[in-house]
Amino acid sequence: INATGSGQPCTDFGVHKKLSSFQKIYDAGHGIILANFGHLSKPVTKYDWRLETRTDLFSHFKMNQEAQRVDAFQEQAGTGVLGRLLDVMQEKKNMTVGPIAIDTVTVMLDGKPHLGRPVDILPDNRGKRLDFS
Repeated sequence: INATGSGQPCTDFGVHKKLSSFQKIYDAGHGIILANFGHLSKPVTKYDWRLETRTDLFSHFKMNQEAQRVDAFQEQAGTGVLGRLLDVMQEKKNMTVGPIAIDTVTVMLDGKPHLGRPVDILPDNRGKRLDFS
């Protein structure tokens, strides 16, 4: 992916060969890539991050959890970043939304409980194509 002009330090990003469908979606202008995504509750330096952070910056599990929530100050505890986005679309834009997960529900899709929005869970199928016919 040509990242020239994106503000990133790299000019190119690679996409795994098994994600060729995503490459087509991105190239068509219908997909995005979030680079350098991580969780910090405030700016830190390489000298003070151990004292200033409340999370384990080098734990893949913890960073995964934090990336799904994106709520460093627990202002909307129990919700995920996409769930809150769907809440806004549903409540403020009066849109019908329906989240879909693969194999299991994730906190990323959790929104306000009173909206009662179910998540459709598709089977993993281990890389096999789904037949929607």
